[in-house]
Amino acid sequence: MSFLLGVLFIFQACGGSFKVFKSHSSSLASQSPLVSKSCGLNYSPGHAMIHRLSNTEYNNTVRDLLFTSMTPADGFQSTSIGGSGFSNESTNLTVSNQTVMDFAAAAEKLANEVLASKGQATGAYNQILACPAAVNPSPACIQKTVQSFSERAFRHPITTSGPGNDLDALMKVWSGGGSVEESMHDLILAVLIDPRFVFNYSDNPAALSPGAKYALSSYEFASRLSYFLWQSMPDDTLRKAAGDGSLNNPTGLKQQIQRMLKDPKSNALADVLRREWANLSQLDTASFPDIDAVTMASIRQETQLFIQDMIQNDLSLLTLINGSHTFVNKSLAAYYGWNIPAANSDSFVRVETPQADRRGILGQAGLLIVHGGSGSYTHPVQRGRFVAASMFCDAPPPPPTGIPTINGAIEGGTMRDRLKQHTASASCIGCHKVMDTVGLGLENFDMKGRWRTNYSDSRQLPIDATGQLEGGAFFNSPSGLIESIAGQPKTKSCLVQKLMSLAVARAMSSSDDRCVASVVGTQTVNPNSRFSDVIFEIAQSLQFRLNTGENP
Repeated sequence: MSFLLGVLFIFQACGGSFKVFKSHSSSLASQSPLVSKSCGLNYSPGHAMIHRLSNTEYNNTVRDLLFTSMTPADGFQSTSIGGSGFSNESTNLTVSNQTVMDFAAAAEKLANEVLASKGQATGAYNQILACPAAVNPSPACIQKTVQSFSERAFRHPITTSGPGNDLDALMKVWSGGGSVEESMHDLILAVLIDPRFVFNYSDNPAALSPGAKYALSSYEFASRLSYFLWQSMPDDTLRKAAGDGSLNNPTGLKQQIQRMLKDPKSNALADVLRREWANLSQLDTASFPDIDAVTMASIRQETQLFIQDMIQNDLSLLTLINGSHTFVNKSLAAYYGWNIPAANSDSFVRVETPQADRRGILGQAGLLIVHGGSGSYTHPVQRGRFVAASMFCDAPPPPPTGIPTINGAIEGGTMRDRLKQHTASASCIGCHKVMDTVGLGLENFDMKGRWRTNYSDSRQLPIDATGQLEGGAFFNSPSGLIESIAGQPKTKSCLVQKLMSLAVARAMSSSDDRCVASVVGTQTVNPNSRFSDVIFEIAQSLQFRLNTGENP
């Protein structure tokens, strides 16, 4: 306990000023020629604060570092979704006394689990110790263990020479443990509570003037890429590419991006896009009236598999909007009313969507339920608001006070008739013109995301799904609306802007941010492009490769 308290004291006393390995590479400052044509050579990369790992990142990182299935961050204080739309936003990931205690408690449990695996051929103990068969490891083996483990955990090389170097300090931690098991325990504890492990950041060079730009080191760049695509630490292959310089050239970067997207760890990117970009996190825990648990689990899994498929098979980013395939099992096919012989069990199959109106994520039950479903009637404004915020990056402000709620359950007129009061008001039309148009274009889907052609009240009035988006063609069905959304230039720009926000852990709010997103969206988001093309251009941008120093 005294060792733990000592580590806690050091952690708190550091106050964010701690030594890290630095190797700032000027090659990382080179930017995409694609972007520089429109945004210039010196556009601002913006500033991402030094921040701790998000709860998701922490769980995934200890999984890959310690080969554990434990998810200790599930019990940490939760963080809110920031202006970026994601929970990894740097401004929200601050450290409190409770956070420190959470890290310490998790470190203790994780260290104990590693020790408990001793004797298991593929256990974490044997995978961490450099010479697992040795009863009394040699000094060389111990040094290799300490250096290898800490460099994996810190995501960069440690210093091994000079007074007060990292290796000497960690070797002292090991030598103070007594037995090999106690030493291993203390090493893991010290590393897991070290700011270099629990923080994900870029380090301000000491000589930098406040507000100046600087390039990330190759290891910081690798770490940013890994936490973007995997929500976890770099693996050995990526760290090697950072060390030998191959990550710094376009060919090497493309190879790493394509490799990482195919890796199952990219499922974490799909999960964060599903939960946070599409705002479907409540499907993970909430229950919904008249939808059984098995069907709801299938509804949730459809969207997860759909996004994973886009990522791992390197499809166009527009697949999110108008993808012509989906994933169903027996339960979900029955829910949609589809006769698909291949969907004859609980297992999911990839199928061409038999109904054009259900193309892309907007036709999937999960999104339709979360955005605009209720017990007795739909909420077109909520569905339209999702599209405005997540697909057009034009989130409307909160409604003015004193505006009465429109009750869709009232007899008399259709939902379209009731929403006309929005466009009749000068104070409402600015926001509602787009939201209401989109929402009404999805009215063929009821509050549970099922297809309908008429309203289900006593009058059975037909549904009118016609409309026109700004600069777009008229549509008269959800499929027409979906194609109109996919064709909007601002849709392409917004999708890139959302990915950039996740990539650099901050909201993309400046004119330079929007310029980069617009250029990348215009050039790389089309039916024939690949998801990796978008990621490559984001990784080439100054937003991703550089940071702006802290102001005093």
